[in-house]
Amino acid sequence: MSTATGTQSDASRPVAASRPVVAAGRPAAGGRVWRFARRASVVAAAISVVVHVALLVLSGVIRIGLGDDSAARGARAGTVQVAVIDELELRAIEEAQVVAATPEVHTTLDSSVPIDATITTVGGSGSQSVGDIGALGDGLGGSGLGEGVDIGQGLGGSGAGGTQFFNVPAIGNRFVYVVDVSGSMAEGEKLALLKEELIESISSLPEGALFSVFTFQSDYQALLSNERWYQADEPNKRAAVRAVRALEAAGGTVPGGALTAGFVLKPRPHAVYFLTDGLFDAGVVAQVAGLNARSEPVPVHCITLVSKEAQDLMRQIARDSGGTYRHVDGVRLP
Repeated sequence: MSTATGTQSDASRPVAASRPVVAAGRPAAGGRVWRFARRASVVAAAISVVVHVALLVLSGVIRIGLGDDSAARGARAGTVQVAVIDELELRAIEEAQVVAATPEVHTTLDSSVPIDATITTVGGSGSQSVGDIGALGDGLGGSGLGEGVDIGQGLGGSGAGGTQFFNVPAIGNRFVYVVDVSGSMAEGEKLALLKEELIESISSLPEGALFSVFTFQSDYQALLSNERWYQADEPNKRAAVRAVRALEAAGGTVPGGALTAGFVLKPRPHAVYFLTDGLFDAGVVAQVAGLNARSEPVPVHCITLVSKEAQDLMRQIARDSGGTYRHVDGVRLP
């Protein structure tokens, strides 16, 4: 009974759905396919890398062997030739270049060739030979010829030309006359002698010269009305001669204004003639020195007529300015 019961119980159990039975140790067909595909992809990737590397190496070898296209075109365009020289040839070329670049200098002075030693004066067309400078040395540094002649003033700016007044020479081409027509000049023949000498000096001026005349007494006046330079041409000379003949003596002796008017002309004069017959204020000496301190000194040629009262002052003015001093005793000069 017991056995029958047990058998019945097993028979009464439901039977499970049938499943495919896989033998032990043998994987399913799907798993094998997946693993094969994975391995194949790895192998393909590796082969691809190797192929690409090989292609890159081959490409580099080909580029190096053949060179760039531009180089190839250059090679086809022409052939470059290289000259090979040895060290001795190179040294010879360098020495030849140094010799060619060095000019030949003659250091020996040929004494037979004359040297032009002429010095052209500044400010004019005149010239002075070096051989004559020694004779002028005293004038360049001091009183010069006579009493106060300074030849250096002529060399320094006036150039060729010149004139005379009472036989006192002046070098240049711009001249100012400052002359006394005070009351004392009416005594004796002083005024007549002044007129004669002034007319002669103006008339003998070279045509290229400039001149201006200032008369003084208690005040001063320009001979030709305007305080300016006048060309030494015939019309101006004739006008000056007429004005000189009409001069009359009057008043005191005050030369300061006339001297200032002569010094301030533009351009400055090359020389000033200053004539008086009487004593004037000693301050005029410092006044003239001050006028000359503003620029290159202008020589003042001082002349005392008959009277020597102003002799010391006139000597000082001439000395300070590099001019000359001369006394005229009233006798017509030869």
